[in-house]
Amino acid sequence: MATAAACPAGWTVATMAQGRLIVGVTNGSAVGTQVGTALTSQSGTTASPTHQHSYAGSVSVSSRHISAAHCCNNQGAQSGTYSLSGSTDAATSNLPLMQLVVCQKQ
Repeated sequence: MATAAACPAGWTVATMAQGRLIVGVTNGSAVGTQVGTALTSQSGTTASPTHQHSYAGSVSVSSRHISAAHCCNNQGAQSGTYSLSGSTDAATSNLPLMQLVVCQKQ
């Protein structure tokens, strides 16, 4: 990857990419879709933008018999379905940022 302050001859700055996280798509009709507000130059140098994700799910644990010497194992996982939900910590889930000039062929 080459880094430069400007685009080479025959290329121009891809303004639609400025301040954006660029993500590949599997559906060509989604090319050029913009979501949210673009970052400004060096806005992430003092405090990176935060984001948060919610999650929910369940885990099913089947019954198992364990043979143990000297009696009982009361601390093993019991069979059943366990639900969990929550959200990621917005303060620690930031993306690392690097500012680059994105160029496109004229």
